Amino acid sequence: DIYQVECIVPAETTIPTASFNSPTAGSWQKNPSFPVSVTYEDTGNNLDFCVYAVYNNGSFVRVDSDLNCSGGSASYTWTINVQGSDCTVQGANTCEVRAWAVDMAGNSGSGSYASRFFSIDYADPSTPFIEYPAAGNVSANFQVGISGDGDTGGSGNTCYYAVWDSGVG
Repeated sequence: DIYQVECIVPAETTIPTASFNSPTAGSWQKNPSFPVSVTYEDTGNNLDFCVYAVYNNGSFVRVDSDLNCSGGSASYTWTINVQGSDCTVQGANTCEVRAWAVDMAGNSGSGSYASRFFSIDYADPSTPFIEYPAAGNVSANFQVGISGDGDTGGSGNTCYYAVWDSGVG
């Protein structure tokens, strides 16, 4: 007797996903590098490889992957270089990292992509010059002038000041 057996195997069509754990979107990063943590997941438990790409002010810089990514979930921490090679343009949201995964069935696509922007500031602010009233006691309202180049990196220049009364009469 000859028997014919028919097996129907459903196609695995679930797209794996990538999601950022840290740092916070838009956060300010500085020299020499910063870690980016990403979790890749596939409900079919079949991750094949996990990828990330770096963009500097909209221009592609590099792509890298881990071909040992496997199972249903994998977390990686990628190192993004500042100033030297990856993200060299200072300013708000000038560094973009994109992450995605591909599973064993070859599934990937727009649903698997995640993107996060980071702000870059590697320049130290200049030391301000302080203009103050002539030496001696001041008995009325007065102005203090502060000038300098400020923060060329873009993360903001905050100036703090304090005035003390010496108690001299």
